[in-house]
Amino acid sequence: MEANRNILVLLEEELLINAAIAAVLVARSQRRGRMKKRKRRFWTRPWLMRRSLHGQYEALMSEMAMEDHTGFRNFQRIDPELFQEMLVRVSPRIRKQDTRMRRALDPGLRLAITLRYLATGDSYKSLEYGFRVANNSISKLVPEIGAPDDGGVFQDCTLRDALEKGKLGLPEPAPLPNDDQPVPYSIVADDAFQMRSWLMKPYPHRQMTRQQRIFNYRLSRARRVVENAFGILAHRFRCTLGTFEQDPKTVESIVLACCVLHNLLRSRYPTVANDLMDGEDPDTHEVIPGRWRKQEALTALEYLKGNNTTKAAKGQRDYLCSYYNNPVGSISWQNNMI
Repeated sequence: MEANRNILVLLEEELLINAAIAAVLVARSQRRGRMKKRKRRFWTRPWLMRRSLHGQYEALMSEMAMEDHTGFRNFQRIDPELFQEMLVRVSPRIRKQDTRMRRALDPGLRLAITLRYLATGDSYKSLEYGFRVANNSISKLVPEIGAPDDGGVFQDCTLRDALEKGKLGLPEPAPLPNDDQPVPYSIVADDAFQMRSWLMKPYPHRQMTRQQRIFNYRLSRARRVVENAFGILAHRFRCTLGTFEQDPKTVESIVLACCVLHNLLRSRYPTVANDLMDGEDPDTHEVIPGRWRKQEALTALEYLKGNNTTKAAKGQRDYLCSYYNNPVGSISWQNNMI
């Protein structure tokens, strides 16, 4: 009997061992099955490889360059001829070398993607689908070619520091026309900024006198020139309308690129932008809004907290107010505009 019990124990242990081995083999088999079913990871997505057939640069832009210059200009903000001229100039700087792993992007494609980003402000992911270039590549090429409110940024920028310390190189104070009192040169601003002797802003709108309303009108009339400059820039390069997601150095390059292209277009096609600008009726002097005002506008500035306006700044504003309401500094229609 004892011998039989020992045999049964051995058989039970052997069964347990065999069951454990079987479980391990089944687990290994299932793991191999999952690995076979797992999709192969591509170095690049297959549809990106068909860029030469369906990419916006290779297909769409080529068609528009031959058939529709207006469409090309709307897409890239410049004519095909100017695009080619720019490409010749920047190609040596933006051309990359091929590697054993992949071919470098064509300089024309790199320029086209950058111009399209400046024109629309589309995300890199969105540009990826149109141009069939991986968004991580676009995030690198745009800076190569190419948050606090604005008032707060101005508070901390080097321009303000230079103005405060008198190191910007502004001309010396000079008398206004038909006057003998030297007045400092100043930046024309709105309520988002804190007033200084070198930065003039309107009077608060509550309980203004007639003279103060005239000053505000004259200041607004001068500021309209600045509004047109920024408005037309944003109308052309819509990346400036939203919030930049890049680091500050990249944003600086993007904005400078927009300014350079804006000035280039203005010098090459001086009459094209005329209908974008505000006009003024020669008889009534009413403002005729430019076409840029009918589009999406720049985000309004947020007001700075606190009131650090200096006595000198208030005194200068009051002096200008008096000048604009005096016969030597007034304009004939200003009383009709308030």
